[in-house]
Amino acid sequence: MIDNIDKTNTDLKLNQGVQPPKPTEGVGDFAAYVQALLKVEKANNVNEEELFASVIQERLKVLFGDEAAGKYKEALDKEVAAKTRADGYIFWEDAAKNALKSIRDAEVISKEDADKVYSEAFAASQLDDNIDALYDGRGGEGDETIAFLEINQALEKAREKIESFAKEAAKMRELDGITPASGAIPGGSGNPLDGAEGFLFKPISETRGTLVVLLPKEMTGNIESLVLKSLTGEEIEKGSFSSVANGDREHFRFTKPGAEYPKDLVVEVKLKDGNVKTYSIPDPSQRYD
Repeated sequence: MIDNIDKTNTDLKLNQGVQPPKPTEGVGDFAAYVQALLKVEKANNVNEEELFASVIQERLKVLFGDEAAGKYKEALDKEVAAKTRADGYIFWEDAAKNALKSIRDAEVISKEDADKVYSEAFAASQLDDNIDALYDGRGGEGDETIAFLEINQALEKAREKIESFAKEAAKMRELDGITPASGAIPGGSGNPLDGAEGFLFKPISETRGTLVVLLPKEMTGNIESLVLKSLTGEEIEKGSFSSVANGDREHFRFTKPGAEYPKDLVVEVKLKDGNVKTYSIPDPSQRYD
């Protein structure tokens, strides 16, 4: 699939005289407000992560007023500046979550209110069938971690979801929470998080139902191979490179779910510069990141 998103503009607001398409008839104030926050992308597309960042601001304005929305926008601008790569790519989901956390920590809104805003914005920003992840618009052939839609269609879909919360509340998600991988042992959580751009051992991927390993973005472009080994050094399976996505990280996929591999795995990563990095996985049925 070709990348339909141009990431060169780091400003949330429309600029340089570019005019957005008119909102779909009947979408109303929600579309007008959110669309004013979004950039007009190539082919007028918007991806889930970008939509999420703007819907958070809309939720804050509607639920808690202009001050809360303004504080979030200030925090988001700082996060965007910090999370924009040299090539213009922006980690929108990370930036938006951090901005929301910052106004919560500053007591602009309560923890419960922040979780509510996060839950509703996350649910309203889903543009595909995977309701437990937000994807960007980058990718290539065979990369399933991509979700975008023409802006009017995306806004209509988001508006309908927002309106549905009047009848049924959004699935609650904790802003500080860790979403366990499907099939994880109840009560287990693997190692502590090392960030949205770090190592991830995911026992069951949403797309294929088998193990996927994501490597830290600083390794991207420098990875020779990724192999699962036993503690004694016996090779179990070599990972198959799949894509670069989810925080500019290289994905390596395997043939079975994590639970079907032996305990005490070692993930061995050989780098093109000659270095070798290893990660210990005591229980491969668990998520480690």
